[in-house]
Amino acid sequence: IRLMPGVEPLLDRLEAQPGVVLGLLTGNLAQGAALKLRSGGIDPSRFRVGAYGSDAADRPMLPDIAARRAEPFFGRIPRGPEVVIIGDTPADIHCGEGISARAVGVATGSYSVSELAACGPHAVFEDLSDTESVMEAILR
Repeated sequence: IRLMPGVEPLLDRLEAQPGVVLGLLTGNLAQGAALKLRSGGIDPSRFRVGAYGSDAADRPMLPDIAARRAEPFFGRIPRGPEVVIIGDTPADIHCGEGISARAVGVATGSYSVSELAACGPHAVFEDLSDTESVMEAILR
């Protein structure tokens, strides 16, 4: 497992931001996701909520599951632009449409910046190394 540029500084900054709850949304099974995170040097407990392939096989169902799991942290189910999904595939960009989440694309996988931009995300980056710009895209 290779950690992509900027991931750890971004997680650190987001965790320090009042009102931000980190979540993990992945098609991986929960145990597999935890193993991947640990092998990349990330403590899975940093993600206070999550939704996994073990929760639903249909990826577009995962944002709603994660949002419902975030209710105890907010006193309500977060919806719309306050939910931000960061991903490296068109499926990631589109999966939050059911709850009107904003998407941020990151071209660290098989898709280029232009391919992800064509999917209509709120923002798209080559990687997450420009922490300030990524924070601005997430928080605005």
